Amino acid sequence: MIKKLKIKIVATIVCIGIFFALSIFFGIRDDKRIKQLLDSPSVIEKYENSADSRARNSENRASPLVQQAETFASYLNPQPKPENTQPVSRANNVASVTREVAVTPKLRIFATSYCVDNPEMSFALIDEPGKGLHWVRQSSKVGHLLIEKIKSGFVIVKSSEETFELAVEHVPEASKLTVIQKK
Repeated sequence: MIKKLKIKIVATIVCIGIFFALSIFFGIRDDKRIKQLLDSPSVIEKYENSADSRARNSENRASPLVQQAETFASYLNPQPKPENTQPVSRANNVASVTREVAVTPKLRIFATSYCVDNPEMSFALIDEPGKGLHWVRQSSKVGHLLIEKIKSGFVIVKSSEETFELAVEHVPEASKLTVIQKK
């Protein structure tokens, strides 16, 4: 049995030697296909090259999101229209600046309740556009106007620049009844 084991070990070593010799013999041979495969660029190199070319091509193109954002920005802030290049005389420009526009308050005064002893307790019935008829006191604000004083038959109203005196409108008796009924 020991002889058989020794023969098997020697035969195995010989087979390993033959296998090793054949692999060296066939491994040393040059194969054109293998050389071509080894010389070709790797997958990573191919990916980097394609990513570089895409980046170079996309430098000139903007993404669709950026294009839509630029379109929306031009809608919000349109480009200014070109001004007329005709020379404007200085005299016309100065004349247009010096003209003042007369501003009148849009209040209508229908009645006043004037207290002689205590003027702060006086009231005025006004018709304010958008709010209708209502009573206001002295020193109250109506829109951008200030009711400065209420006297018997008229009201003094002050805006930011001017002071106006508004008289009570004389309303016919029939319309006075309708005014009272509306309230």
